[in-house]
Amino acid sequence: MKYVLSDLFSNILFAKSFWQRLRGFMFRSRGKPMTLVFQDVKMIHMFFVSFPLAIVVCDKQMKIMDRFVIKPWQVSRYYPDAAYLVESNDIHTIEKIKIGDEISF
Repeated sequence: MKYVLSDLFSNILFAKSFWQRLRGFMFRSRGKPMTLVFQDVKMIHMFFVSFPLAIVVCDKQMKIMDRFVIKPWQVSRYYPDAAYLVESNDIHTIEKIKIGDEISF
Protein backbone atom coordinates (compact mmCIF):
# COMPACT_ATOMS: atom_id res chain seq x y z
CA MET A 1 0.00 0.00 0.00
CA LYS A 2 1.17 3.57 -0.67
CA TYR A 3 0.78 6.38 1.83
CA VAL A 4 1.46 10.10 1.83
CA LEU A 5 3.34 11.03 5.00
CA SER A 6 0.94 13.88 5.81
CA ASP A 7 -2.01 11.46 5.72
CA LEU A 8 -0.39 9.39 8.47
CA PHE A 9 1.32 11.98 10.66
CA SER A 10 0.68 15.60 11.63
CA ASN A 11 2.97 18.56 12.30
CA ILE A 12 5.81 17.20 10.13
CA LEU A 13 9.24 18.82 10.33
CA PHE A 14 12.26 17.88 8.23
CA ALA A 15 15.33 17.89 10.48
CA LYS A 16 17.91 19.44 8.17
CA SER A 17 20.19 21.53 10.33
CA PHE A 18 22.84 20.11 12.62
CA TRP A 19 20.94 21.33 15.71
CA GLN A 20 17.58 19.94 14.57
CA ARG A 21 19.17 16.57 13.89
CA LEU A 22 21.07 16.62 17.18
CA ARG A 23 18.11 17.61 19.36
CA GLY A 24 15.33 15.53 17.82
CA PHE A 25 12.86 14.89 20.65
CA MET A 26 15.43 15.29 23.45
CA PHE A 27 14.34 17.50 26.34
CA ARG A 28 10.86 18.02 24.86
CA SER A 29 7.53 17.33 26.52
CA ARG A 30 5.13 14.96 24.79
CA GLY A 31 2.76 17.83 23.92
CA LYS A 32 0.75 17.80 20.72
CA PRO A 33 1.48 15.28 17.92
CA MET A 34 4.76 16.01 16.17
CA THR A 35 6.79 14.17 13.55
CA LEU A 36 10.44 14.56 12.58
CA VAL A 37 11.94 13.26 9.33
CA PHE A 38 15.68 12.57 9.15
CA GLN A 39 17.62 11.81 6.00
CA ASP A 40 20.66 9.51 6.03
CA VAL A 41 20.19 8.42 9.65
CA LYS A 42 20.98 4.76 10.29
CA MET A 43 20.04 4.44 13.97
CA ILE A 44 18.67 6.48 16.86
CA HIS A 45 18.95 6.73 20.62
CA MET A 46 16.33 7.70 23.15
CA PHE A 47 18.62 9.34 25.70
CA PHE A 48 16.88 12.28 27.39
CA VAL A 49 13.55 11.48 25.70
CA SER A 50 10.89 10.81 28.37
CA PHE A 51 8.17 9.21 26.23
CA PRO A 52 7.99 6.45 23.59
CA LEU A 53 8.27 7.26 19.88
CA ALA A 54 6.97 5.58 16.75
CA ILE A 55 9.83 4.94 14.32
CA VAL A 56 9.51 4.24 10.59
CA VAL A 57 12.66 3.30 8.65
CA CYS A 58 12.62 3.69 4.84
CA ASP A 59 15.05 2.86 2.04
CA LYS A 60 15.92 5.07 -0.96
CA GLN A 61 12.71 4.05 -2.77
CA MET A 62 10.70 5.09 0.31
CA LYS A 63 9.76 1.48 1.01
CA ILE A 64 9.24 0.77 4.70
CA MET A 65 12.04 -1.45 5.99
CA ASP A 66 10.92 -1.49 9.63
CA ARG A 67 8.47 0.15 11.97
CA PHE A 68 8.43 -0.05 15.74
CA VAL A 69 7.89 1.80 19.02
CA ILE A 70 11.03 2.64 20.95
CA LYS A 71 10.98 3.44 24.66
CA PRO A 72 13.00 6.03 26.62
CA TRP A 73 16.69 5.25 27.15
CA GLN A 74 16.83 2.59 24.42
CA VAL A 75 18.98 2.48 21.28
CA SER A 76 17.65 1.19 17.96
CA ARG A 77 19.43 -1.36 15.85
CA TYR A 78 21.60 -0.15 12.97
CA TYR A 79 19.97 0.02 9.49
CA PRO A 80 22.80 0.22 6.91
CA ASP A 81 20.37 0.61 3.97
CA ALA A 82 18.18 3.26 5.58
CA ALA A 83 17.74 6.52 3.68
CA TYR A 84 14.98 8.11 5.81
CA LEU A 85 13.92 7.72 9.40
CA VAL A 86 10.62 9.11 10.68
CA GLU A 87 10.09 9.72 14.41
CA SER A 88 6.69 10.61 15.85
CA ASN A 89 5.21 10.96 19.31
CA ASP A 90 1.92 9.65 17.84
CA ILE A 91 2.76 5.99 18.53
CA HIS A 92 -0.57 4.53 17.40
CA THR A 93 -0.18 5.63 13.78
CA ILE A 94 2.31 2.90 12.93
CA GLU A 95 -0.36 0.26 13.53
CA LYS A 96 -1.81 1.29 10.15
CA ILE A 97 1.34 0.61 8.13
CA LYS A 98 3.29 -2.54 7.32
CA ILE A 99 6.82 -3.41 6.30
CA GLY A 100 6.96 -3.25 2.51
CA ASP A 101 4.41 -0.38 2.24
CA GLU A 102 5.57 2.83 0.54
CA ILE A 103 5.55 6.41 1.77
CA SER A 104 5.83 9.63 -0.21
CA PHE A 105 6.31 13.20 0.99
